[in-house]
Amino acid sequence: MQLRSIEHRLPAKRSAAICPCLDEICDGLFSFLSLLNYRTTTSYRTPMSSSSFTTSQKLEMDKAAAKNLKEKLEKTQKENATLQRQMDMLEFVKNEILNDFMKSEETGKAIDSKITEMQTANAGAEKLIEVNGDELRKLRDGLEKEIQKAEIRFENAFE
Repeated sequence: MQLRSIEHRLPAKRSAAICPCLDEICDGLFSFLSLLNYRTTTSYRTPMSSSSFTTSQKLEMDKAAAKNLKEKLEKTQKENATLQRQMDMLEFVKNEILNDFMKSEETGKAIDSKITEMQTANAGAEKLIEVNGDELRKLRDGLEKEIQKAEIRFENAFE
């Protein structure tokens, strides 16, 4: 059951990578079930030859096969649990990365907004400097004219 919960999350090609012995286990189970089905539908009236197995020998072989399959199933379940934990950890890491990315994107937008605001303020300051510079030049020119007039009056006063 747990294998299916993992398989539905992965592409079909990856299911063999999840459990390399899955095909072997399935083949063994199908063989075992076929053998059980055969034994329940077939009578054992065949004559015993020296090469055929006795019922107790077949039962022992079935027990050994069942034990082997049970061990493989337990191993597969452990592998699946490990893979599930790893997938959960990867999902957590992915979510953390996405959260960090979203936060950095929001921070980037805030920084872009501040840059735009500062560029607007800078453009306004440059315009103000330009206007004030023009006014200062006019005032300086007017002041120089007044100084020249004052010098001329001063010179005329001493003559």
